[in-house]
Amino acid sequence: MKFQPDSYLLYGTNRAPFPAYPIRLRVVMNDEVQPQALRQAAQSAMKRYPYFAVEVTIGSEENYELKPNGRPVVVVPSTRKSLALGSEDVNRHLVFIDYEGHDIFFNIHHSLTGAIGLLEWAKTTLHEYIFFAYGVRLAGEGIRTADSPLLPGETDFPDTTNLPKHELWWRNRSVQSYYRRIDYTIAALNPFNRGERYYAIDIPKEPLMTYAKHVGGSPTSALVVLMLRALDKALPRDIERLTAGIVHNFNEEVGCKNAYHDMVRYLYVPFERAQTGLSDSELNRLTRQAIDEQKTEEYGLAELRHIADNYAVTDSLPTMKERRKYNMFHNRYMDCPRSTFSVSYFGRETTLGELERYVRSVYCFAEGNLILEVVPLANRFCISFELVRSLKRFIRSFLAALTDAGLPYEVQGPIFKRLPAVILPEKREKMLHNQTNKTHTTMQIKAIQFRKDGFYTQPFAFGGEEGQDKFDHNIRYRGSLQNYLIDTGKDVILVDTGLPAGTPEEVPNEQSLAYTGKDICSYMEAFEALGYQPEQVTKILLTHRHADHSGELKSFPNAQIFVNAHELGAAELEGIDNLVPVTYSDGAYYNFPEAQKIQDGIWFVKAEGHTRGNSIIVVEDGDLFYMIHGDITYCDEALYADKLSVVYDDLAAARVTQNRIREFIRKHPTVYLSTHSPQGPENLEAKRVMDLDNPVPTVFAEVDFSEQKGSSKYVCSICGYVYDPSEHDGVAFEDLPDDWKCPRCKQPKSKFNKA
Repeated sequence: MKFQPDSYLLYGTNRAPFPAYPIRLRVVMNDEVQPQALRQAAQSAMKRYPYFAVEVTIGSEENYELKPNGRPVVVVPSTRKSLALGSEDVNRHLVFIDYEGHDIFFNIHHSLTGAIGLLEWAKTTLHEYIFFAYGVRLAGEGIRTADSPLLPGETDFPDTTNLPKHELWWRNRSVQSYYRRIDYTIAALNPFNRGERYYAIDIPKEPLMTYAKHVGGSPTSALVVLMLRALDKALPRDIERLTAGIVHNFNEEVGCKNAYHDMVRYLYVPFERAQTGLSDSELNRLTRQAIDEQKTEEYGLAELRHIADNYAVTDSLPTMKERRKYNMFHNRYMDCPRSTFSVSYFGRETTLGELERYVRSVYCFAEGNLILEVVPLANRFCISFELVRSLKRFIRSFLAALTDAGLPYEVQGPIFKRLPAVILPEKREKMLHNQTNKTHTTMQIKAIQFRKDGFYTQPFAFGGEEGQDKFDHNIRYRGSLQNYLIDTGKDVILVDTGLPAGTPEEVPNEQSLAYTGKDICSYMEAFEALGYQPEQVTKILLTHRHADHSGELKSFPNAQIFVNAHELGAAELEGIDNLVPVTYSDGAYYNFPEAQKIQDGIWFVKAEGHTRGNSIIVVEDGDLFYMIHGDITYCDEALYADKLSVVYDDLAAARVTQNRIREFIRKHPTVYLSTHSPQGPENLEAKRVMDLDNPVPTVFAEVDFSEQKGSSKYVCSICGYVYDPSEHDGVAFEDLPDDWKCPRCKQPKSKFNKA
């Protein structure tokens, strides 16, 4: 072999309706999936599988080359259209994980491994997931735990030199058997009929084992015979031969028992149509006899030689185009006889051990038609009945065969497989080239900075979920105040409009939780210092109602003010006529369920929690996403640490929003622009893409409290409301009841500082 063993199948990888060779494993958990725990588990587990943590590149000889990929494994909510393996959306990995409700889906490309290798990776990840989700460290029996070493020979590939010349019987005499090529043809020609499906069938373990024993078979042979019975009823009578293809892992036969490489071949069991009149016991005997005859070292080495011969031809071809053309029809999965149906039985490799306390079912599926993928668990067999087209007569016949055999079952479906496509380097580079060559906008984003040298204590910035007493009051993160301006070249658009003119500065002390900082100038002075006039502003996008975001709305007479309809009744918006309610009429924006397109490249995205009408603004410019998030966090450190601040209307909604933001940032190059931290302008100037796994080093706030002098007035550090005793019958702020709250934003006294 001239190149890496795992690279050869990539030459035969195509797009639908041709094979792309993805594999997808569905694990149904007892409880709803916890996304953050799953994300942590995925990164921890992948350290055990360095041979899966790769990306495809093109080498110096126009060859595919697998190189280490240190980027995070992508974990995302499931979508109707799956992500593509190898794409930028999955960090160029040939693996990723998605989830929905109780389901976790593990996706991998067949070039890296087969279903058994996929299952091992999934078990390791689930083992870690249980720890991160429930704090339980299960025993690792039957599981390759994240901290376990590689097994002896785990990365070996069989020696392909001096292989015997034995020919497989089916290569000497072609297996003349019925194969439903028409299903693939119709699926290729009619996109409305395409979309591979499966039925999820659960059969209790004891009845199937009892039935298999009764007919002198194994679970595999019993299911082969039941499938034969089903097709005998569903197919025309003029078809004379039906052949079963049984998927067999032959690693052990070629001396690589522990190797992760996908060494599988078909064991063929041909049936003459007349034989369907035989008893189940006789058919099981014929099936097991054919399996035993082919499950030998001699056959395994012959298959290995055939694989090596195909690799040698690929090595001899000088260009990528020629290699791909050859492998479209001559790779190891294409260059073999077609069976009428297939059965793939996982066997003992599916031992889940203590994981079964948390797992309800496991289903595996890939490309193919009339396939049974069988995963045996402790108390049931989980079967994926796979079809290329929606032809119900086949599933009905199979279920009838189960009933005739006295086997109980539960079935769900049809279910779309949502198999991922595959993006290889040449297509990926073409896509990037096309993006680069698009007409670039003259869009500019600018920070309107009007306060500096503030701070937010760790209890304030981190204590929303766990409580303020869990964090150190003496840790103070830098604070500031700024909003943002978007100049598209045609429009001047503001995102929020600062504090109202005349809002006094605060005077913090050592007990202050938050301090918005010293005045640089007023918001309007900062705006005009950028070279703009109020009349030029055509749109204002309001993230939420608080006065440090809405304070100068009335200063822009020509602007439409876009705001979540839920915020319209807020006191801060009283007397403002040019409000445009945002109804999120454009549906989902990536992983955010509700969004509205303001204009090309600018999205108003629903992000409730901080207030019940809270939103974020995402600006697309080239290959970057600028996220102007309002008050999702008060400092970037909170997002890195995945902590919520103590300022929220709906804590549960705030958690959902932050989860979605972190998911988005992991998938897309995002510049995170804050209102309350100088990190916002710093990120903007540097075009710094946020990397959640590699935080920017923290620079802590430095404050000299001895120089601070204050008046009798107090200012809310959240919304800017000023408490003036002269307007409240002379009642000093210190004399207000402990449960008194800001009349504007309903925050407690602890959020106020002296003016």
